[in-house]
Amino acid sequence: YWNALREQQAGRIPFADLSDTVAEEQKALDLKLYSAVVLSMKKHSKAMTLAAKIQARARFGCGWQAVGILDKHFGHEIAKLARQAHGKLMALSLKHMNGLDDYVTEFQRLISVMKENGDTLPDGLLVEMIVKACQGVEQLKAPLADFQNPTLEEQTYDAVIEVLENAWTMHVLLHPNAG
Repeated sequence: YWNALREQQAGRIPFADLSDTVAEEQKALDLKLYSAVVLSMKKHSKAMTLAAKIQARARFGCGWQAVGILDKHFGHEIAKLARQAHGKLMALSLKHMNGLDDYVTEFQRLISVMKENGDTLPDGLLVEMIVKACQGVEQLKAPLADFQNPTLEEQTYDAVIEVLENAWTMHVLLHPNAG
């Protein structure tokens, strides 16, 4: 069922021809898909504009075209969110130990947003960003110094996150009101 949509996204089938590629035995499914997309969007005021766009551009009943419009819309939205996440990631900082848990959580969330769009940053750059952001926090100097002692291959993003999570756990154990 989805092959034609993939072909259209790859530029091998014109958007207008999607409705002509639906096999007869799949037309009922295609109509249900179209109806489900449009009706679900009409229930949410923020999605009304997109529902109107689907109704204006897609041939009535063509679920493939409706999904194609959604993919294009949210693909652009995901790319925009990834760019914003990248900017926020570059500006993310840590001023004191009590903010460590929030810093790690936000860092991981921003990386996840970027990955949704297929964007990645090299492991070494992620490690450097984290180490630089944490340098001003006295309680992290020793754990980060220990982290930087092994070989470069062992200084991974996952390893530095583990160091920070362990440091946070120790901090909460020593200062129960911190968490």
